[in-house]
Amino acid sequence: MPYIQNTLAFAIDTVLGLYLIVVLLRFVFQQCRADHRNPLSVAIIRLTDTPLRAFRRMVPGLFGIDMACLVLALAISMIQIALIMGVSGYSLDIPAIAVLALNDVLKTMIWILIIAILAAAIMSWFMRSYHPVLYLAVQISEPVLRPFRSLLPAVGGLDLSPLLALFVLNLLLRLVVAPIGDFGRYLIYG
Repeated sequence: MPYIQNTLAFAIDTVLGLYLIVVLLRFVFQQCRADHRNPLSVAIIRLTDTPLRAFRRMVPGLFGIDMACLVLALAISMIQIALIMGVSGYSLDIPAIAVLALNDVLKTMIWILIIAILAAAIMSWFMRSYHPVLYLAVQISEPVLRPFRSLLPAVGGLDLSPLLALFVLNLLLRLVVAPIGDFGRYLIYG
């Protein structure tokens, strides 16, 4: 019996986790004003357009931020956690699920930024021609790196701002996101 539960939990985690990444990528692309004609952007828009249209009817934007996208991401994460808890035999504790969903969304968002910064830095060393993924990685990482470039100028032509940005993002994961997850788990396990 645990084999079936583990398999179901894995399937739920994989499918909804991947869709959560897609929804958060759409949010990041919108905030960074990424090229909407990029093939990856087009695919993400198509995958998220139908549910976002429904959410936008209920959730208005706020100061240029697509709140419907964030609410959809939280809803997906809450459904994912609730289904996994149900399959695993835990009782559904809505406050705990909400806190864990917030943790999951923040963690995924920070990891998207970390991967974009790493991809842009590494691919810039090897790829000199246009590539859609590289272009999006640069568009995502530029707004994050801009404040760090003013703090840490290039040294001998070497841009060290990605290192500082990665350091700060990892601090956020450890000092902000991890305690939120611990609090959510405390609500479940006591």
